[in-house]
Amino acid sequence: MNREFAIIDNIRNAYDPLVDLFQPHITLVFPFESGYGLEELKEHMKNVLEGVKTFNLVMNHIVPNQAGGNYLFLTVTEGTDEIKRIHDRLYAGILESYYKKELPYMPHLTVGCIDEENEYDKAINATKEISDLFTTIVDKILIEKIGSNGESIIEYEYNLL
Repeated sequence: MNREFAIIDNIRNAYDPLVDLFQPHITLVFPFESGYGLEELKEHMKNVLEGVKTFNLVMNHIVPNQAGGNYLFLTVTEGTDEIKRIHDRLYAGILESYYKKELPYMPHLTVGCIDEENEYDKAINATKEISDLFTTIVDKILIEKIGSNGESIIEYEYNLL
């Protein structure tokens, strides 16, 4: 395993109660319930992402975010525009009614969620000096289903050009 991603795993092991349920990821569409089947969602994804190419992703700096909870976010510093474009495309068409316009979209990787305020402050202090660059190439977008135990079930992988 690459050293930089071992750092992410270590942070998640310490501060993310969902670490065992899913891999590190950037959420493009927030969880929703619908009557759409997998084939309809796959077709939608293929249509709206046609022509989207692979791109570099760089993340750096862990920041606190209290929008809806005490989260630690690893911020995206390169690839933000591409992620936002993909986010917007996915919320077009059949998923448009699921878009929560009142929540500004900020591309990030969640590395922690701490309920207790005192522990949250400690986690912020423990992670604020981490300045590693985390780099990867985004080459696929996944359709994920959340299982009955909150676990991630990957149902489809769309490969970017």
